[in-house]
Amino acid sequence: MEKIAIVVDSATDVTDYIRGDHNIFRIPLQINIGDKSYTDGVDITGEEVFQAMETSKVSSSLPGGEVIEKLFNDIKEQGYTHAIVVTITSAMSGTYNVIRNFTEAFEGMKIAVIDTLRISVGAGYVAVRASEKLEAGYTFDEILKDIEDTKLNANVFFTLSTLDYLIKGGRIGAVAGTVANVLNLRPVISVSDEGVYYTCAKARGYQKAITKTIDAAYDYVKDLDKYRVVLLHADSKMDFAKIMAYAKSKFDKAEEISIEKISVALSTHSGREGFGVGVSRV
Repeated sequence: MEKIAIVVDSATDVTDYIRGDHNIFRIPLQINIGDKSYTDGVDITGEEVFQAMETSKVSSSLPGGEVIEKLFNDIKEQGYTHAIVVTITSAMSGTYNVIRNFTEAFEGMKIAVIDTLRISVGAGYVAVRASEKLEAGYTFDEILKDIEDTKLNANVFFTLSTLDYLIKGGRIGAVAGTVANVLNLRPVISVSDEGVYYTCAKARGYQKAITKTIDAAYDYVKDLDKYRVVLLHADSKMDFAKIMAYAKSKFDKAEEISIEKISVALSTHSGREGFGVGVSRV
């Protein structure tokens, strides 16, 4: 009999709320501050990262091999025979490849590693759906087919108060990013079906960009009778009551809208005031 584990990397932003009652295992990315490394969600907080950003070089990096090995050994010892690993896009992160390379040599379990071509909850919702199908009695192969059929039906839309961190991380061109900062232009960014960033809207000023981010996410699901929505931020001091009121006026068919914090790993690219909207069509 198959006993299937669902696994994610920490940049999929599967928070306690998004995970719900599903049993989903997590592989943490690494956070580098100067010459020291920390484990996402384990021994460093977002506040510590934001403070370090003011004086030090801060970056995220791939999960360590020993961390991956320990997790899969623990899963195998719990009697799991199969695992489905859901990762953020391989076009912008090496996480997919490092986990796939490790699992190809791992003995005693059948493991599939999924490149979602998404980041944050755009990937995380894929894992949640896989967990729901598992609990509905789907087999390993049936879940994999369902993922391939539906994994592009979730996405995230986001904007930033400053583009400095995306520039430093090489995620946006230095010249374009600097010009946008000078002109106070804030892009609304999403992830294409090829797994890379693209700009879907622009606004002059951060508050207007937040509104346009919600609008862009709404356009993604507006023709549906049912969808999932979550508001995301790093550690913002914005007026979320006002933002939530606007979001609820747009996403009138969402069962519930929550406000969740992104992973420490992703906040190294967004800065404190990063804001996003995650949506899933299924």
